[in-house]
Amino acid sequence: YEKSMYCLTYENIKSMLDHIHGIQDVAIVKHQNYAALLSIIDSPIYGYVKENIAEYFEIIFNECDGKIEDNEMTILNVLNDESISDEIKKHYISLLSNFVSDISQVNDHKLWSVLLEQKKLHFSENNLYYCFAEYKSLTALLVSYINSYAGIIDISSISVETDDQFKSKFFGAVIRCFDLSDAKYGQILSSSDIICDVSFDID
Repeated sequence: YEKSMYCLTYENIKSMLDHIHGIQDVAIVKHQNYAALLSIIDSPIYGYVKENIAEYFEIIFNECDGKIEDNEMTILNVLNDESISDEIKKHYISLLSNFVSDISQVNDHKLWSVLLEQKKLHFSENNLYYCFAEYKSLTALLVSYINSYAGIIDISSISVETDDQFKSKFFGAVIRCFDLSDAKYGQILSSSDIICDVSFDID
């Protein structure tokens, strides 16, 4: 074990977590495996997994019954780890049961669209701000993100420092967007401090 003289298999990982590290909960081993490893980061098994990270995740993906329940700290660790390939990260995101609460904590902005597409991003007005600032428009993914939120959107609750230019661009994008639901359209406009000075010709 100390010299990593063993094959990296699910049964070996499970056995060492159980007998050496006392992690016996079957659900944790199956659905929160990487979170469990991060809790013993100084152990030989963690170092061995890091050296064979692609092989490790292939094993976990095959054994997790289509569900990974890692906590957010672990999720961010995976998504921000440059030694893990984009393909593995995308597959990992697709299996997540939990959500990323703050998209600004995901360093690789290419993964933002994956989180949106897989609906693994918690809704917040701050996340909406970050995404709009990144994409410079209300993309189809952003519109879906807004429309699928069951709560009330309050743009005035954005705690990130914004400027008038952002507010004006966002407001303009909302006005020009015909795919937002009537409810979300109204919530955004009513909670914005931008006044629309536009006349409509309805000949």
